Amino acid sequence: MNIAIIPARIGSKRIPKKNIKIFYGKPIIYYAIKNSINSGLFDKVVVSTDSVDIKKIVEKFNAEVPFIRNKKLSNDNVDTDSVIIDTLEFYKRKKIFFEYACCVYPITPLLDFKDLIKGYKKIIHKKSTSLFPIYKANDLKNKIITINKKGVMEYNSNKSRVSYNDAGQYYWINVKKYIKEKKLWSKNSIPVIYQKNKLIDVNTIQDWEKLKKMYKKNTSKPTQEKFWQGEFGNKYSNRNDNIKLINGNKNLFKLALKNINKKRIKSVLEIGANIGNNLKVLKKIIPNCEFHANEINNSAANKLKKIIPEECIYNSSIKDLNINKKFDLVLSKGVLIHINPLDLNSIYKKINSLSSKYILFCEYYNPKPININYRGFSNKLFKRDFAGEFLNKYRFQLVDYGFVYKNDPKYPLDDINWFLLKKM
Repeated sequence: MNIAIIPARIGSKRIPKKNIKIFYGKPIIYYAIKNSINSGLFDKVVVSTDSVDIKKIVEKFNAEVPFIRNKKLSNDNVDTDSVIIDTLEFYKRKKIFFEYACCVYPITPLLDFKDLIKGYKKIIHKKSTSLFPIYKANDLKNKIITINKKGVMEYNSNKSRVSYNDAGQYYWINVKKYIKEKKLWSKNSIPVIYQKNKLIDVNTIQDWEKLKKMYKKNTSKPTQEKFWQGEFGNKYSNRNDNIKLINGNKNLFKLALKNINKKRIKSVLEIGANIGNNLKVLKKIIPNCEFHANEINNSAANKLKKIIPEECIYNSSIKDLNINKKFDLVLSKGVLIHINPLDLNSIYKKINSLSSKYILFCEYYNPKPININYRGFSNKLFKRDFAGEFLNKYRFQLVDYGFVYKNDPKYPLDDINWFLLKKM
């Protein structure tokens, strides 16, 4: 049996009754309850609260409140562990035991039930005590988390590694292992890495207003993004999983990179990396290099973990990509052709900011912008002179260019024009 525990006390100093404050027509705790129920993972979805008012509200959304929390466990100094243990002990007295538990915080409308499923699958696979959602650190004052070679989290152990902060959205635990130590943080706690733009800790009215804006943006994503995040994007990934594409890519990248000193390329970022066919080839062509990938489709991003470390994968749209780092080479292959033309200028700007040396565009080319029907869909594929437009805006120079042909007898690949640019 599994249980979701949602801690929700009535007290809140800066935002009165924060956990049941109305958020887009619903008490904000509704979203945590909905995601927990919709995940299909839990035999019980329980709210731990000290308030009869909260009890009445959450029971309307099919959450259980089997007891009212003791006031001693409802002040500002009570930690999450105390609330989890209190709930587990209540059920233990009733001879009800759970295999896994997930503590879901009440103010998490930016999460999706798929996030809970993702964490559940990982903690089972890794056989860990607990699992934390984390994000790349931008607050070095809080406890800094690093990830060791075994994929286990450590506090302040090696500042030369990539640093993270605890996201504080939900925590998965293996109950049998957890109850021995009664602490979320253990010697084998593992992470799920998130982009910071999907997370916010709400403590002030300003935070609340920011959360509303973020939620509105997330729930009104452009059709183009939904298209590639959904079933069509999954099918696209499956079509690309074949050896012919990899061989064609090998020929393409050898041609495109033949005129540069590859020993000077120490870091590569691919935008829209899909399942990693391009990265597989580049890892052989550019040895001793750190590879990073951005990918909007969740299924494809999960497959990327077999090729590069999870902390080097940014599972978001290109528009939402937020990296405080520059890369020696930024690659776009068959990605810009699927970007809404109205968004191209912002994408060009982001690519420019991410590159420290080179950019390689491998896209369909046309001297004038045109819209092509794509597998029965309109406004999903666009041809234009991407490299030319970029060169007109930013201080780069053309190093080399070329073409690969779909009817090449040895290395067939889509009719792609490639352009290698160097920062001036």
